[in-house]
Amino acid sequence: MATSLEDRPGRQVTETLLDAVISVEAPHDVRLTAAWSLRDRPDRAITDALLATLHDCTDPQTRWYLLRALATRPGQDVTDALLHALTSGEEDSHARRVQALELRDRPEPKVTAALREALKDPDMTVRRSAAGALTDRLEPSITDALLEALDDEPDVRKSAVEALSSREDPRVTAKLVDALDDPDYDVAAAAAQALSGQQTREVTEALIKALTADTDTESVPTHALWRRPFVRSAAATALAAHPGLSVTNGLLSAATDHASGVRQAAVTALRGRRGGAATTALLNALSDRERLVRNAAVQSLRDRTGPEITLWLHSQADNVAVEPSLLYAVAANASRLWATWPRDNRNELLSAIAHVTEAVTAPDRRT
Repeated sequence: MATSLEDRPGRQVTETLLDAVISVEAPHDVRLTAAWSLRDRPDRAITDALLATLHDCTDPQTRWYLLRALATRPGQDVTDALLHALTSGEEDSHARRVQALELRDRPEPKVTAALREALKDPDMTVRRSAAGALTDRLEPSITDALLEALDDEPDVRKSAVEALSSREDPRVTAKLVDALDDPDYDVAAAAAQALSGQQTREVTEALIKALTADTDTESVPTHALWRRPFVRSAAATALAAHPGLSVTNGLLSAATDHASGVRQAAVTALRGRRGGAATTALLNALSDRERLVRNAAVQSLRDRTGPEITLWLHSQADNVAVEPSLLYAVAANASRLWATWPRDNRNELLSAIAHVTEAVTAPDRRT
């Protein structure tokens, strides 16, 4: 019922939606849809009705739905109700976690103080949400609190790292660099992303180290093989705008990483790098076994129209060691470059692609 009524105006519809929110017999999706629908009805009378209902309500689940409906509504009394839900200890951890997030866009100092205090909540999910909600609050005291949160559990550390990314503070930079070695790979990857906008020598060297760490699969515990590449991928992405030969060399190495996600990130980051080595790495990626890597190579090659591309295509066609399936991928992906080439040079590209296509079915290629 809530879904079919949510776009209809009128007091009767509003009352029906409110009834759906407070009905303990209604399914969860109906109650949640009704709560979200009430968010889009800004009438003050609705706000008053929600607050009054919340004041008299003792059922924790119903209070949670009412708080969701109130979250985006203006008014100091609404802010007070949301703060009470976060700080009073009357709500369960799930409600407190949601309120921490919902308070993010309320700039009042007492909200900031409550969110800072929520970083000490006994429930980890509430602390994690509080850290995320403090992202845009740049006061030194908040920075200090978020730095302390870097000693918390992994999920809280990750949220704190993300919140700290917008702060220009040498202490923050040093802690984010340290977080690249966090034992939790999600935290380390978040640190790499957070450092992407900082191009100091210290940060660049730390990101290169993270990009090249644990590339030997035999040295990495089996349980970590699928997670550590997230850090290298994030480091490659973060290094895209960093200048320097050492960065380029790191990305070139990462373009042949055993993990396809790392290769994709490195190939994407190489787009802005000039020089034969970068172009060759991108061309080699056209025959990568993973489609997403090949697509990234096409995008990175779109602004390159030099003769080295056609020469490379001819060399692939003449190389009988290249498998027919990969050679076909080279031809198919190279053809996607045609539209961005200068008109005067398109025939050269088409000729090279045709050479590769013919080589796919050559007798010495058949298996």
